[in-house]
Amino acid sequence: MMGDAQLQSSLAVFLSCPKVIGFALPENSSSCGSGDYSAVYTGTSQTVSAYQDSVFYLSNATGGVKVVYALTDSTTNQLVESGKAYGSISGGDCTTPSVVVGNVSVAVGTSVVISSGDTLKAFLNITFTGTGTPVFCSGGSSATLILIQTAPVSSTGALLTTTLTAGRAQQTTIDGYPGVSIPYLNTASSAMNALVYGTVRNNAGAIVGYLLTTISLLPTQNVTASLVLYHYAPATYTITIIATTPVNVPVSTPVTANVTV
Repeated sequence: MMGDAQLQSSLAVFLSCPKVIGFALPENSSSCGSGDYSAVYTGTSQTVSAYQDSVFYLSNATGGVKVVYALTDSTTNQLVESGKAYGSISGGDCTTPSVVVGNVSVAVGTSVVISSGDTLKAFLNITFTGTGTPVFCSGGSSATLILIQTAPVSSTGALLTTTLTAGRAQQTTIDGYPGVSIPYLNTASSAMNALVYGTVRNNAGAIVGYLLTTISLLPTQNVTASLVLYHYAPATYTITIIATTPVNVPVSTPVTANVTV
């Protein structure tokens, strides 16, 4: 398995409608209800290694909410991850997360292998007290997602490709929240979509969260990725950033930046 920090990856599972999940950020926004969602995974085989923060955006209501979720590999009948978390919706316009699932009450099927061709199923349920009928947001930068830290089964312990050249990461402010921006140069001869992950550590070195965004680059194009720290306690955090393909193969060397909240 990958012990090298630069090869740590993530499987991102995005909610789409009707009743399907996807492994790339949906472009079109829509609203989804509770229930079972499924899709066939066709990316690089992954071994589940650890928990990551999952983020649930909800809209159309005002009140308190509990989200219960489970992600399973239906082909092998194995649990990938399950958890529950509490949050609130204030009008719910899909601009900020309503619920961020921390590592409390989360079960992770470590060492479970998710192979290309396996069917993954996500179960989502909302318990709500308030006014309105809450629904999950899907699409754009407000897509509900489940994140699982993984390692590509095919890894040999070295970076698989360096298609994207990372520049210097710098602290910035995004929509009033602290964040970090990092430029990437596409050195490939074709266009590329990439996931950009940030691992957030406190001053004791403990992982306290994960960040995610997406970028699209034409050949030889420079694009800046921005990662936002929503609702973090005042402190200085160290963020390790890496870009991967939509199927979680690393395509850049890691870059580290400090962000003060």
